[in-house]
Amino acid sequence: MPYQQVKTVRIDSDGHWHDLPPGEPGILAISGPTVFPGYVVGHDDTGPRMEALGSVRDGWLNTGDLARVDPDGFIHLLGRAKDLIICGGHNIDPAVIEDVLLAHPAVTGASAAGGPDPHSGEVPVAYVILQARRDRHRT
Repeated sequence: MPYQQVKTVRIDSDGHWHDLPPGEPGILAISGPTVFPGYVVGHDDTGPRMEALGSVRDGWLNTGDLARVDPDGFIHLLGRAKDLIICGGHNIDPAVIEDVLLAHPAVTGASAAGGPDPHSGEVPVAYVILQARRDRHRT
């Protein structure tokens, strides 16, 4: 996409991000006009208070995807950096949610991930791709 930048990073246990060289597998990070600074979590005298929940650093978004970016800038997805949604202390496997969604005949693609939640830490959020209306069969 125009004006987007991509890179892979290694994130230490203390939260520090380290850029990796092209071709080196790591966590995919993106930057550009489509990356927002975070969620509005309140207001104070200066305006809205934003919280990125640790996923945005210096304008770079941690996508949670494992990838490598080749020297030409092409992204090769390798998997997820974290394959669990932790909701209120419960570990939820996103694949279980995706499998149920993919079992529906109108769904051609599905992805589940953890969305931020101030009470539970994360809540499951699912995205689906539906067949074109003309291709759907009545069930």
